[in-house]
Amino acid sequence: MVVSVVFIILFGSEEKLVLQLMLAYFRILILHSNEILLINPETMRACAVIPSNLIIFGIGYLLALRWLSQFTLPVRSRIERRETFNSLLRYTLAKSLHGPAIFMKDGKPKAEEEELKDLHAGVAFVDLNSAIVLEEQSGSNDAVRQEVHFDSLSEEFEDSKSPQPSFWQKIFNSIGLAKGKPTVTIVRTLGPGIVFTKWGEKIVGWADLRKQSRAREGVVGSTRDGIEVKTKISVAFTLGQKEETLKVTKVNGNWLVIQTAGASESDPTKKVLQAGSLGIKKLSDELDDKDKEEIERCFNQLEWLGSGSQVGETKSGYAPQFVFDAERVFAAVYSRARNAKDGVLGEWTDLPVYAATEVFRDLLAHENYDDLYLPDDPKKFPLSDFKGKFGRIVRNMGVLGFQIVMRKDGAPLKDGQVVREDELIFSTSRHFEGSAVLRDRGIKILSAGFSDLIPTDKVVREQLLENWRAHWQQETQKTLADHELRTMRIHNHERARTQQDMVYSLSRILRDGHYTEEALAMRLYQALEAAATNPATQRLLPSDTVQMLSNLRQWLLPDNKHAEKPGDDSDGVVIPVENSL
Repeated sequence: MVVSVVFIILFGSEEKLVLQLMLAYFRILILHSNEILLINPETMRACAVIPSNLIIFGIGYLLALRWLSQFTLPVRSRIERRETFNSLLRYTLAKSLHGPAIFMKDGKPKAEEEELKDLHAGVAFVDLNSAIVLEEQSGSNDAVRQEVHFDSLSEEFEDSKSPQPSFWQKIFNSIGLAKGKPTVTIVRTLGPGIVFTKWGEKIVGWADLRKQSRAREGVVGSTRDGIEVKTKISVAFTLGQKEETLKVTKVNGNWLVIQTAGASESDPTKKVLQAGSLGIKKLSDELDDKDKEEIERCFNQLEWLGSGSQVGETKSGYAPQFVFDAERVFAAVYSRARNAKDGVLGEWTDLPVYAATEVFRDLLAHENYDDLYLPDDPKKFPLSDFKGKFGRIVRNMGVLGFQIVMRKDGAPLKDGQVVREDELIFSTSRHFEGSAVLRDRGIKILSAGFSDLIPTDKVVREQLLENWRAHWQQETQKTLADHELRTMRIHNHERARTQQDMVYSLSRILRDGHYTEEALAMRLYQALEAAATNPATQRLLPSDTVQMLSNLRQWLLPDNKHAEKPGDDSDGVVIPVENSL
């Protein structure tokens, strides 16, 4: 607006002459006036000055705009600078020609709903955690698309498939003003960075490349013995990581997964592994039949790298936090399910937990409830193995790769074996191409699990608890009875040994004939008292034994040294009692 005002002020006289000439032409051609049109030199000069200045001004304006456009956005490549210039040109010509400017942060658009529906050419700022899917709209937003073509290199596809546009079509296409109706719907998937949308394109989906975690509460399933249980299923997954590559080997015609021993402090093979060896912790049968058949088909077609699992791998100083795979993002976004009731598209992040739920129910239907816990065997807990099997099956449903490992001498690998890498050959890594519900959608499963299995019926829970309680009570009673029997045997053994010791002591005293009767009585008393005060013997005697011996002592050893014997008053005989032996 300011530039227009300045131009009018600077060339006011020339504009007046040109306007008079145009009015004269209008009266002669339209009103059929009889006046004679005379063009003086000043008018001729004005007609030459104004167009030439407009051309010079336009060229200078475009050059200045092109120079300034490279500083408006953080662009690097030539194509990005061109797109920035086109966007700035549309905005300066008319704001209505420019489409929305949308910010994508953490997989979510920061824009109004109307901006997402805008079909004008615009720009989208996608952060490092996000990816977007653009789709050309034929006619209106609700038009039915007869064909959808995923285009990872859209410019090459357009050059090869579309007819050559005319000169003006190229100009309109370059600035985003072309409104042609494509016969094929082109879908573009773009990752982090600045994304320039074309006219007719709309953001139809987005994805978060970070690790995702979803849980489903109250999942109900039934065991083989008809017990209905409830649990919580959780799944961790992502689109922003490369597929996990499983090392596999062939043993007795079966393809097994090699679980390698990690180089941890508790790993006894740490020093050997650091010297260039492969520690085999276990060979496990984790793959389904379809994946095994695919490995068998590829076995004779794969290229062998030689010795060392790191052969052929390139190392780079920079590794992005997340891996952007356009085809995986496209498959995930376009696999969203539509709600049959309200027609609303769901999120692609809802699929993994629902797929894991079906796997859980199918596996649970083949197991008895008690077999998962084994209450009769406290050393075994099969539920842990069941959870591991569930996690492996869900993992195999996602994107996955494999690498074949074989010994050079043809001998099979074994559990717990440590093999030098120069004795092995490794194939090139390859991803599984067989169809799987999550693999077809580009989703990688990081982990899957479920919580404890709780019976839904309270009566069943109480009955199971009662059965377990009765079993352990029976085991407790058996243990107590066994301990009581052992205690009784020990008690009887000690009693017999103590009696034998007392008999031996008393018999030895009685065999000595040089004691008087009083001395013999005191000697017997001392032997009884020594046995009663012995802690080992005291536990086997009644509680009043010590008191009885105390009374006996009072009778044998009264306070006075001489005492009369009851019943001998008539004779007057006094029997002396010795206080000590």
